[in-house]
Amino acid sequence: MDSQFKQLGRVTSRVGLSVAAVAALGVVTAAPASAQDTSTTFTVAGDGLAITVFPASAPLGSGAPGADIAPAAGIGTFTVTDARSVEPAAWTASVTSTAFTTPGGGASRTIANSSVDYWSGTCTGTGGNGGGATPTWTGGQANAGAAQDLSAPRTTCTLAAGAGANTGSWDPHLIVHVPANAVAGDYSGTVTHSVAAA
Repeated sequence: MDSQFKQLGRVTSRVGLSVAAVAALGVVTAAPASAQDTSTTFTVAGDGLAITVFPASAPLGSGAPGADIAPAAGIGTFTVTDARSVEPAAWTASVTSTAFTTPGGGASRTIANSSVDYWSGTCTGTGGNGGGATPTWTGGQANAGAAQDLSAPRTTCTLAAGAGANTGSWDPHLIVHVPANAVAGDYSGTVTHSVAAA
């Protein structure tokens, strides 16, 4: 009888040890939590660089041969809209002009673009300060004393050191030096403003 109890005790002990060993094994071999990464992307879409004017036409008034036509008002508000959202957001606006003519043709009915002066005045802007950038807008010709003739392309406004979307605007003036031999008539020509990335 004692011998049976001793054997049973040994069996019980073995079972207890086996359970403890299995429990310990379970702690050691527990699988780590599973993790998976997802790579995500998105696009910040930029647009273009454009220039607009309002109004689309500008009568300058009248003057006698040998006199100057110098309107007090500008010819319209020109605005560069830079929706490229780039850094640097630098650009340069410029102006050119055709000759001015009246119907009938001939040299006496043509006023060359070299007889037309342009000055931009102040160029002011908004935006362009993305990432803490400090944008700087600069007009091409500050006042009438700094006016340049339109026999060659002239700078009207520039943006330097900007970042991100921005706009720049100015209201330029024209001064026509009417030649002494000009024939009376209504003269017309085209002044063209453009903008390009700097």
